[in-house]
Amino acid sequence: MDPLTPTCPRCGYDLSAATLKWEEACPLEGSCWECGLGLRWADVLRADRRADERHVEHAKGAWATWVAAWRSLLWALCPPVFWARVRLECWVVPRRLAVWVAVVFGTLWAVNGVVSWVELGARFGWTWSTFLDIDAAQAWVAPAGAFVRRWQSLGPIRMTFAPFWRDTAWGPGYAPLLACSLVFPLLMLVLAATRARAKVRPVHVLRAAIFGLAWLGPYLLLVMALRVFMAAVVAGPRAGWMYISLGGRMYDVLSMAYYASVLLGLGWIAWWWWCVLARGWRIEHPGRAWLSALTAGLLTAAIILALDRHLLYLLVT
Repeated sequence: MDPLTPTCPRCGYDLSAATLKWEEACPLEGSCWECGLGLRWADVLRADRRADERHVEHAKGAWATWVAAWRSLLWALCPPVFWARVRLECWVVPRRLAVWVAVVFGTLWAVNGVVSWVELGARFGWTWSTFLDIDAAQAWVAPAGAFVRRWQSLGPIRMTFAPFWRDTAWGPGYAPLLACSLVFPLLMLVLAATRARAKVRPVHVLRAAIFGLAWLGPYLLLVMALRVFMAAVVAGPRAGWMYISLGGRMYDVLSMAYYASVLLGLGWIAWWWWCVLARGWRIEHPGRAWLSALTAGLLTAAIILALDRHLLYLLVT
């Protein structure tokens, strides 16, 4: 995109014809003839107003990009702050969105894998056999699923791979939150009335969808915290006392922490997409589109939770 060509930041309409009508001075504000977006002409005509080097999409240099990636995560965790800094006028750089995912979630994924090894070492001993066992790979394949042992009455143990919506080392909260996060952008793309009224380009939906995964940062920190807790229970100086205190429901107590995170995560996802529609894309009357997508997202998450046998066990015992 030519930074000197005035285009609408939301729909991409060429506004050059509007600037040709100026005779004496440039007005401060105007609107897009195509989608009606209110805008400041300085944000459209000046390239420096359409980029923020503190944001990962516009940072320059490897180190600055690394720092900006984590800064952007912190912004995204508070949606009003994110959309106040990453305005609609800021250019979307899709390859930098991939960089953000790789830096932030790649780092957390690797750290979680190392923490899982620490937990295994504390539980089963620091031997080669511990880390060559299939359990040592569970945290590394967790985004996609988990290896599951199938016990048979006769014959050897079968090893199968279960997809993440059935089992994952990242806990039972991962699948419903991820599903809800994906439903929102998909509906934003297919809701014809919303797209026709707002004329939001797919790249803006892509940006909102990618940074809408920011909940995964705190969620992975929760996963790691529970792993550290497990290691402390097993290998700590008061391991016996903690076992007695928690009794046979220790794993159930840990599972409840995951299910509680689902409620918090769904609330954050709803907040994020409301801010996307109202603050980010500046859609007039965003309530109907938001409510439709929210209903579908919550229904999808509820279906996944309803199929979770462990949750049903906790609810009836």
